Amino acid sequence: MRRSTPRRGVALLLALLVLGVAGTFLVAGFYAARTTADAYRLALRMAQLDGESEIAVASLVATWNPEARSTQGIASTQEVPVDAGDPAATPRAWLTRIAPRLYLATVRVRDRADTTVAARASVLLHVEAPVFPDLAAVITNGDVLADGMFQSLPPDPAALSACGASPVGWWAALAVAPGHAAPPPFVERAAAGNDSTYRVFGAVTVSDLRARASVDLPSGSPVPTPTADIARARGDLDLAGGPGGGILVVDGRLRISGPVDYRGVIVALGGLEAGSPWATVTGLLLVSGGSPAGVVVKSSSYLMLQYDPCVVARVAWRAGRVRPLAQRDRIPIP
Repeated sequence: MRRSTPRRGVALLLALLVLGVAGTFLVAGFYAARTTADAYRLALRMAQLDGESEIAVASLVATWNPEARSTQGIASTQEVPVDAGDPAATPRAWLTRIAPRLYLATVRVRDRADTTVAARASVLLHVEAPVFPDLAAVITNGDVLADGMFQSLPPDPAALSACGASPVGWWAALAVAPGHAAPPPFVERAAAGNDSTYRVFGAVTVSDLRARASVDLPSGSPVPTPTADIARARGDLDLAGGPGGGILVVDGRLRISGPVDYRGVIVALGGLEAGSPWATVTGLLLVSGGSPAGVVVKSSSYLMLQYDPCVVARVAWRAGRVRPLAQRDRIPIP
């Protein structure tokens, strides 16, 4: 009995040592497993927030406000509302206007439960809006025949001041291709004879405008004057009258038979014939082709035009399309 007591003490000591080592490994294993699980959850949430930031950018583009963006100053930053689609996340977005048609969009999405977990996406956005020529109130590559009354007014200085535009240093009622006839006052412009003047507007073509049209007008019977960002007639078009505005593209000949009051840009690719006792166009009129002349104002008819760069810029901006210029830069925020 005396000899076995030391052995039992050594065995107990060894057992306690083994249990201590095993416990240490057990605690270390538990800690490692928990750390791995936490890291996995964090990585998963970061991936989810990364996707939500992409959704937020898409939401920003889909809810683009052309009126607000057109008045934003160059080099200024404004916070804009945005939706990430995840109720467990808090998205915020900012737009910095770098140039007249270039913006930097920055989106940050944070987790509501853990605000230290967030993701950010940034992308350059370009507004593809048409750039219309500013040669005159009416630009045509054909003759202008006015048996009725044709009047063209200069830009309204008060209207230009109200929209923040500089006074127009030039003004011409009519711009025609060299060698074509028109009532005074008119000017000859080589650009008026170019087909591209009526079909290419900066980075946007007339085909692009057709594709973006939200209103398709029928040919044949007279129709009311449309109001749309972009309206298109696939053939000849007869306007019966009424107020309207936006951009109107007529593939054929445009006839004005009623009292029309239009504010915007009209592109008539088959000529223009005015047969209304009263019609006005405020903005810009582009007339290509036509027979016997590009623009015809019939007897007992009245057509009044007023060039307005503010109206032209406004309808062009509303018809613009926003698209990303670069791959999104996704940055996790610890």
